[in-house]
Amino acid sequence: MKKVINVVGAIIYSEDKVLCAQRSKNMSLPLMWEFPGGKIESGESEKEALIREIKEEMKCDLVVGEKVTTTEHEYEFGIVKLTTFKCTLNNQMPTLTE
Repeated sequence: MKKVINVVGAIIYSEDKVLCAQRSKNMSLPLMWEFPGGKIESGESEKEALIREIKEEMKCDLVVGEKVTTTEHEYEFGIVKLTTFKCTLNNQMPTLTE
């Protein structure tokens, strides 16, 4: 049985634009586009994980809104269970770190 990896993604929107990020060529699933976010750590809620991941990856604060959906995708390395949330930036503009 494949490992299930629980992750969260932020659908960050402003007016008529949505932020997507391109994965590094050195990461798994290289150069694919995704909503920013990441893995949920033990003891974290989905929203806590999303806020932490965006602070780590983009150096900005996030206001997490309503849940959009949860989907599962199977890859060679496991099953990714992705939960996405509508989000807005608090004050700072993102600064990419990866």
